[in-house]
Amino acid sequence: MRGYVLQHEQIHFALTELAARQLTRDSPKWASDVLLIKPTPQEVQTELARQVKDRINAAMEVNLKRQAEFDEDTSLFFNPRRQQWW
Repeated sequence: MRGYVLQHEQIHFALTELAARQLTRDSPKWASDVLLIKPTPQEVQTELARQVKDRINAAMEVNLKRQAEFDEDTSLFFNPRRQQWW
């Protein structure tokens, strides 16, 4: 049973790592497409920070949904075969 729980937590970590890698992989394309025109450099900086925060929050939301799917699939009952699928 300990092995099952350890594997379960390792999968949570792996899912988070995959989400972070996806965000990192997509960021250069997103950054190259950003065009901000504002009256002051401070306003550009503020808007850019908002957009980055929005992207991070969206990625976190997707990751949380995937984590919840994993938990629903494997935490409500002992199912090593299903957990191994993940």
